[in-house]
Amino acid sequence: MSSLPPAFLASNGRDPAWLAALPALIERLTARWSLTLGPIFPNVELNYVAAATRADGRPAVLKVSRYIEDTANEIAALRLWDGRGAARLLEADPALGALLIERVEPGGMLVEVAEQDDDRATVLTAGLLARLWRPVAGPELAGLRPLARWCAAYDRNRDALARGQGGF
Repeated sequence: MSSLPPAFLASNGRDPAWLAALPALIERLTARWSLTLGPIFPNVELNYVAAATRADGRPAVLKVSRYIEDTANEIAALRLWDGRGAARLLEADPALGALLIERVEPGGMLVEVAEQDDDRATVLTAGLLARLWRPVAGPELAGLRPLARWCAAYDRNRDALARGQGGF
């Protein structure tokens, strides 16, 4: 695991037990899901995110996070979207904070579009949000974080947001 980016090691250094257990966890997941693991993606900080190839040759992405609640919410959302407007969830283990998603290439970062044309970035975002919207009821709600909880995070971080602090 010496090939992990310094920012990832620094960010996860606050949880040395998780960091120490990560190599064995990744080994178990690659065996369980029959993966050939590629390199970790550059610039990862919070989560382990690496290219992978499934036994049938299909490209995928393995993500492992110590933020179990956030990852469970992500898994629930990806299940709900089922590949419509988002990468398809192929495998998941919410208790381990692990998911395998289809690898979508080529791609670009929305922030790069916004730097060139903020109006275009806004239109793209609105179009994506319209594709992602789904009515949710019953068992589909399991694991999803209510919108009020998402918005409360912005309220708690209003000062940092107003200063343009990174991460928001």
